[in-house]
Amino acid sequence: MKSPRDKGKRGEREVVKLLKRLGFNARRTGFIQSAVGREVPDVLTKDGLRIEVKVGSQVPKCLYNWLEGMDAVICRRDREYWLLIIPLKFNAFPD
Repeated sequence: MKSPRDKGKRGEREVVKLLKRLGFNARRTGFIQSAVGREVPDVLTKDGLRIEVKVGSQVPKCLYNWLEGMDAVICRRDREYWLLIIPLKFNAFPD
């Protein structure tokens, strides 16, 4: 059985690879997280973009249902800020 920690690491690596394809200078912060704590994001870009990566059952399935046939979804909870959800598919970005 694969551990959730390993699944998270693989997800972080995929996100870093995707961001680099998009032109961002990104890196995982796992070594910093273990030393400092949870206030450090999973992925950090050179220009300060802080990214938390979520993989697995904690990601609501409804997001994928909402995106079906759409280019993006913009949503928010009551009295919260808006979120923009855009599908990023590796096959859409050539090496």
